[in-house]
Amino acid sequence: MHPSLVPIVNRVFTPSAEEIAYSRGLIEAMDEARGQGIAAGTYKGDMVDEAMVKTAREMLELAADAG
Repeated sequence: MHPSLVPIVNRVFTPSAEEIAYSRGLIEAMDEARGQGIAAGTYKGDMVDEAMVKTAREMLELAADAG
């Protein structure tokens, strides 16, 4: 890849502020559900489960790595 393309690739593949906020909220919603002994919860009207938490955590790790 040509070095001039790096900023574009970073911008496209780095999670947005909205994606980061959604991921954090989803994780918090599942933490609350787990605290109530529930295996799946809801966040912003959608059902969420552990698989989605895993994806949300990966999104946050990617955002942290990107700076």
